[in-house]
Amino acid sequence: MNIFVHKYKIYDDYDITINILEDIYNKMSKIDLSDGNILVHCVHGRSRSVCVILYYLMKQRDFNISKALEFVKKARPIVHPSPNYIKLLSNIDNTFDIDNYYICYLTSNFDIQIPNNQLLNFIKSNSYDFNKIVNEIYL
Repeated sequence: MNIFVHKYKIYDDYDITINILEDIYNKMSKIDLSDGNILVHCVHGRSRSVCVILYYLMKQRDFNISKALEFVKKARPIVHPSPNYIKLLSNIDNTFDIDNYYICYLTSNFDIQIPNNQLLNFIKSNSYDFNKIVNEIYL
């Protein structure tokens, strides 16, 4: 049995970059899947590992973010990738409406009483940094 282990210390939203995703993708794409599977995991299996899988699907199968996310959610309904990861992935998917994604995410997950046009300006003024946005809304 051939088992290869690659560990990446990814602790929060700012630890994943396109370079890291590309490095992981290159390692994954060299694996012959006819002999087995690839296990990608993080503590809860909801965000960091999902970002890796989304990137893999986008590169390997030419999925856009929405299709990749839908595909992953069918297999694991509890996935909940960080908006910062989705923003990172949106840099390679120019069809994805990141503005609408942030508005929907924030209004459905937080009690926000700001009209959408003002919320969008607020999101853009904080450079789509999800943690910064949430901190400023609640401080």
